[in-house]
Amino acid sequence: MACVELRTLRWSELGSCVVAAAALLALAASGVVGDQNPALIWLGLTALALGIAPSLDDPAAAVTASLPVGRRRRTLQRLVVPAAVLVAWCGYAASVGGRGGLASSSLAWTGAGVLLAVLASDAVLRRTGTDEPGPAVGAVALLVIVTCVLFQPFGDVLVLQAYTERGALPQLWPVVAAVAVALLWWTSTDPAARRSPRTAR
Repeated sequence: MACVELRTLRWSELGSCVVAAAALLALAASGVVGDQNPALIWLGLTALALGIAPSLDDPAAAVTASLPVGRRRRTLQRLVVPAAVLVAWCGYAASVGGRGGLASSSLAWTGAGVLLAVLASDAVLRRTGTDEPGPAVGAVALLVIVTCVLFQPFGDVLVLQAYTERGALPQLWPVVAAVAVALLWWTSTDPAARRSPRTAR
């Protein structure tokens, strides 16, 4: 069953996004454009978000809903690839930490929060009846990240945090990540499932 779930992923889109992200992140790590400008890092994160956004999409939802495998199990199987992407992101954050003042923990939490928020948004939309919300969720993530990189819309409050000493609201992304995980858990329950009534005494 795991192979069936993984075969439904948009591997070509995921692969192209991961390649683009790897190129951007490698360029940022090389220092060619300056260690203290994390814009390329955030663009690499954007590419990863675009790649994993459709991970929970299910074009054959009408068929898979009737299978004897619970939605939570199918969701966990679909999360294998995003989990690998998240681990790779944390590894990258650890590798560039300390360069130009970049903080590994800030990068890791920001990336984890963004990626988990994308997945949770996809899961919530699927729960409310949209079978393939991934492209729309990815587009919104792209818009939000690019807006934050170019315009810093919240002034001194840094949404994308790369520096410990400059990261306003350092608790922002851990909270976002925790909420996203809770939403993923909730949305993975089978809608038709009902608790069996208590046996009358």
